[in-house]
Amino acid sequence: MRRVDIRISGRKIEGYPTVHKTVQFETVEEFIKKADEAIEETCFGKVDCYVDNYDEVFNETEVDELEKNWFILE
Repeated sequence: MRRVDIRISGRKIEGYPTVHKTVQFETVEEFIKKADEAIEETCFGKVDCYVDNYDEVFNETEVDELEKNWFILE
């Protein structure tokens, strides 16, 4: 089981509110699904979703997939 921290920030909301979550997953597809669910729970509407990849949890192919899905890797 892999684990990564994400930050979900409301792009169109004054003060740019941010929610921090930890997502546990096996595949990049599972990560995207769980991150999307976390985004929906915030009710922010338009968001930026930052993914902490400092420990290189995602490989190069997975990073490409995440970037295609508008995740911002840090």
